[in-house]
Amino acid sequence: MTPPPSLSSRIARYTRRFNARRAVEGVAWRAFRPLFALARPWPRNRAAREGRVLAVERILRIGDTLVARPALAAIRNEFPDAELAVVCQPALAPLCESDPLVDRVVVAGAGLSAFRRAAREARGFGAARGYVLVPDRWSPYLAWLAGAGEIVGYDYAARGTALTDRRAPPPRANVPAFSYDAATPEIHAAAIWLRLVEPEAAAPRSYPPLEPGAAAREAAAAFVRDAWAERPEPFVLVHPGAANPSYLWRRENWLEVGRELARRGVKAIGITGGPGEGEEAAAVAREIGSNVAASAVGLSLLETCALVAAADLVVTLDTAPVHIASTMGTPVVALYGPGDAAMWAPLGVPHRAVVGDAPCRGCKSARCFQDRHYCMEAITPGAVVKAAAELLEGVDS
Repeated sequence: MTPPPSLSSRIARYTRRFNARRAVEGVAWRAFRPLFALARPWPRNRAAREGRVLAVERILRIGDTLVARPALAAIRNEFPDAELAVVCQPALAPLCESDPLVDRVVVAGAGLSAFRRAAREARGFGAARGYVLVPDRWSPYLAWLAGAGEIVGYDYAARGTALTDRRAPPPRANVPAFSYDAATPEIHAAAIWLRLVEPEAAAPRSYPPLEPGAAAREAAAAFVRDAWAERPEPFVLVHPGAANPSYLWRRENWLEVGRELARRGVKAIGITGGPGEGEEAAAVAREIGSNVAASAVGLSLLETCALVAAADLVVTLDTAPVHIASTMGTPVVALYGPGDAAMWAPLGVPHRAVVGDAPCRGCKSARCFQDRHYCMEAITPGAVVKAAAELLEGVDS
């Protein structure tokens, strides 16, 4: 569908509102800094050990957590004998606990009491140095309350009041793509986090390996056996869900993709999904055809990682499976509308980025600010099938 002329005026209004909110927030946080500086000596942890480092990932989701792992590897390289603790949300604790880069996991749930518990546990860990890998308002305070004497992070919208080493965020980070200066070079999100640790580091080309474990691999194999008796060739995973409504693609498009892949010889299609997406995954599998498709919702996060590792291809929205596939070494077709395809591209695996070519693409907003999802509607099932077929045939570029 051709976007209407009014779309450009909506983009302009959205940009003005976005910039105004950032400016007001920046003024408020900068006004608070002198008061905070007076309290700076109080939280310093006298029991801090130089051989301990805290990485705060409190609000990162699954994909973000995987994309941040090159930064964790850099911390390992810079402090080879250090113990590394990672602060994460409860749902990601199993993933972080399985990570060979991590020595200890501190769980920080939602709410003030959970935040305080996480701060106490982190303070008991006794890190001398902290890296804040999230740009939200409160995570830097967690490292501050934990007593880290040095706290490194990006000062998004002057939110870095609690940081001792405030870095300027890259120009393309956390701003709509239509606000980019054309002369500003592209940057991957993995490089943004990595450069907190190594400011001059080259952009990573792949992610550190991660082993989901024997139990997770057996559960994934059991799912395949239950659905198709034995592993068919080829085996494709499709992920039609996303936490952000603006990233979604219509069900009929997924059905067209699944049916066309089946017509082209794909004998098994697993439909993956996160919590709350089971009904949609079951409906997509049922309508594609139960002889070909089956819902894989219900597997744990590590079991899903193992299933992705066993697949020949993943077809997904711009969400966690893009980075799970990159980590597990599985080719991936990723659909980009509101997200930045350059910043969140797969790494280290054959892939195709299918981009919705609309003027408002790359808004990075969880909810669409237009009257309809022009960027996602611009992606055709035919383009997705073509990309999938090329990767299944081994055509890489």
